[in-house]
Amino acid sequence: MKKLPISVIIPLKDDRRIFRCIQSIDADVEIIVVLNGKYDKNIATRLEKMKDIKLFRLRELNFAKIYNIGIRNATRSYIFFMDSDCIFVAGALEKLMVEVRGYPIVKGNVAFQHHGLMQRIIARTREFTTTDTPNLFIPGPLFYKAIFDKVGVFNENIAHCADNEMFKRIEANSIRWKYLPDVVIKHDPLDVKSDLRSAYNYGIGRYQRYKALDQKRNKSILKDLLSGIIRCYSSKGMLVAVYYCLWITTLNISYLLCILRGKYENHKI
Repeated sequence: MKKLPISVIIPLKDDRRIFRCIQSIDADVEIIVVLNGKYDKNIATRLEKMKDIKLFRLRELNFAKIYNIGIRNATRSYIFFMDSDCIFVAGALEKLMVEVRGYPIVKGNVAFQHHGLMQRIIARTREFTTTDTPNLFIPGPLFYKAIFDKVGVFNENIAHCADNEMFKRIEANSIRWKYLPDVVIKHDPLDVKSDLRSAYNYGIGRYQRYKALDQKRNKSILKDLLSGIIRCYSSKGMLVAVYYCLWITTLNISYLLCILRGKYENHKI
């Protein structure tokens, strides 16, 4: 395998697909797995026995801290943030490496897989929320490590969706990056339960981001909801728009619950 100056960082709790993810890496790269939360000890034992896997542990589930552990311990010049439920298409890392020489950051395309109607609806909803508009959400981006010296590391007060805040910081610093739609990372099919759980966590992340940055929403939740549904219907059709309504409502309920919980805790103090 061709040696590349890339460190691949993968968060892991209890997803056994991590082994398939690692197997899809078809280049000589540094692989850093960060076990977090109440992680599966059997999986950890298997990883410990694997050659060339660097293993770190974090007691809590905080993606910003996970990414920062990876950054601090990476010994190669470029960093790719991956998820355990995704795999690389053959040659993806090498293609990213070719393009990154002209840009400090490049981003591959996350292709959501599906089998059957419901998974297809979820996949198209995720396209609408995460991939139709180019961004630097994880997984997918390859960073020149020195970028973090300029913009700082991930904000550890934002446990979920810290990549969203990092993306805005990179834009604010006018750092050039390139989207590469032909370089594919495949995401496993999602079911309703796991997808709505993610939406709920994104709501928590939104609250954490506003709180950490001392910001307030520019739009009302209702206007934001309605405009999103209309845009989703226009680009993806009725069935996807209906599911998106459920998805974004779950996110907003989570966000509002965090606000109420915060007000209650402040009142107690």
